[in-house]
Amino acid sequence: MLKARVLTALVLLILFAPIFLLLPALDLYLSFIVILSIAAWEWGRFLWPSNKSSPVIYAFLIFVCLVFLLGQHQDSFESNFLLSKNYLFHYPIYLSAFVWIFIVPFFLKKSLSVPLTEWITFLSILGFIIFIGVFCAAMVIRDEGRWLFLGTIGIVWCADIGAYFVGRKFGKNKLASNISPGKSWEGVLGGVLIVSLFIFLIFSMLSDPSFSLFSALLIGVFLAFMSVVGDLFESLLKRIAKVKDSSNLLPGHGGVLDRIDAILPVLPIAALLLRVIL
Repeated sequence: MLKARVLTALVLLILFAPIFLLLPALDLYLSFIVILSIAAWEWGRFLWPSNKSSPVIYAFLIFVCLVFLLGQHQDSFESNFLLSKNYLFHYPIYLSAFVWIFIVPFFLKKSLSVPLTEWITFLSILGFIIFIGVFCAAMVIRDEGRWLFLGTIGIVWCADIGAYFVGRKFGKNKLASNISPGKSWEGVLGGVLIVSLFIFLIFSMLSDPSFSLFSALLIGVFLAFMSVVGDLFESLLKRIAKVKDSSNLLPGHGGVLDRIDAILPVLPIAALLLRVIL
């Protein structure tokens, strides 16, 4: 299992490293549309497990929305949808951040007592908010700079890697045993530690940072905890949908949604904090 996980991670790194490091922002946005559309299909499979067409339609609708947003961002086509870019790209971020900070903890508190059949409509709307919000956040952060975007993604990766390996080695106190038995408080603290080291490293290379190291550490730790919230929420959806993985597209990792669940809350909240700070 670990071997398949590492091999898949290496393949993904080889595929996406040029997109992150070398290619123009547009290539990143197009890649995000593909990734989020697949994740939306997997989300739809949670909600309509016995209906093959509904997840496809759900993913297609989100795909159309993302393409429209990208077109507006690139000024690629005329639109009668007279909204300023500030409204079109920032308000979905605010709404998505609100969902992650206030709505998702409500579901995590209810845990497995959430009856999926009664919440399908609400969760389908929630998915729209989450996927559109994270896409808008990706564009806003990437527009501020390639390295800022990579730094934000790096926080998620560091939190995930630290939590995985520290949790496997030292994990004893379960974080949410009924939702995700493999996660531990030791793993969370390991992720926070690696994120802190990552931020120290980044600051050591900056000649004129826009904010203090203390502020960066606070933001990094908060984003690390929010990445855990994203992971737990996706685990909860899998539990109430009675599936092990969002799909089997990525050997050793499950589905696309299993890989980006921690990014979904982090990017909108990071974009919101970026707007407040800068």
